[in-house]
Amino acid sequence: MKVGPRPSGDGGAIVNFLDLDLDPRHQFEDQNPRPIEELKEVQIGPSASHKTKIGTTLEKEEEDRLMRFLFKNRDLGEEKQKAAKEETNKLLAAGFVREVQYPSWLANMVMICTNYTDLNKACSKDPYLLPNIDRLVDGASSFALLSFMDAYLGYNQIRMHP
Repeated sequence: MKVGPRPSGDGGAIVNFLDLDLDPRHQFEDQNPRPIEELKEVQIGPSASHKTKIGTTLEKEEEDRLMRFLFKNRDLGEEKQKAAKEETNKLLAAGFVREVQYPSWLANMVMICTNYTDLNKACSKDPYLLPNIDRLVDGASSFALLSFMDAYLGYNQIRMHP
């Protein structure tokens, strides 16, 4: 916040002003997640716009496997984007959501409330009990990568400590 100075005795009008920085993102700029290694940009499709970034510390064979996987699944993001747009249009048409304009310093967003009651009934409360977690960690400790599938987010790999 800045407060302007009062003019010295010139008999003119006294003007005070405030210059406020109301952008809430400004205070968290240094807290954003950062990559732990350098990244390089690679092309994963026939078009120059089909690019992504991968780590530079991957071994050659890991990089080759990753590039084949990314090239094979490059259109998956477009499918998800198309499905999300269709669902949003359905919600707009049904009147469940509406477009809202916020001030320029706040990004426009869509808030969707979803009821997961039926899903929670179908899923167990804790699929990885503590003894199972110990066995999973012990079993993965001698490998370079821990790989697992997530039904929503897809395929994940965690680099293990040597």
